[in-house]
Amino acid sequence: MVWIRSQGKRELAFVSNIWSYDTIIYASNGGRGSGIKIGAYSTGAEALQVMDMIQEHNHRVQKMWFMGKEDEFFVDPIFQMPEAGFSAQGGEE
Repeated sequence: MVWIRSQGKRELAFVSNIWSYDTIIYASNGGRGSGIKIGAYSTGAEALQVMDMIQEHNHRVQKMWFMGKEDEFFVDPIFQMPEAGFSAQGGEE
């Protein structure tokens, strides 16, 4: 489970499933049929790059929770979906 803020910043959801279909990323707490669109990207490769960013963010959050919430380990538990085209601008999470 991970907190995700949508690209348009209008949704904040605690989700258990995240998937991409071509250039669009969806999230849900159920199966794929009940998902909400949380981001749209310029290319499928850019969408997959965001999926990698979500995976890394979730790993850091889980590590923080496992190690304790000391200041030097703090990671914001909410992942903000980047805007489309961020990779062409050299943007990061």
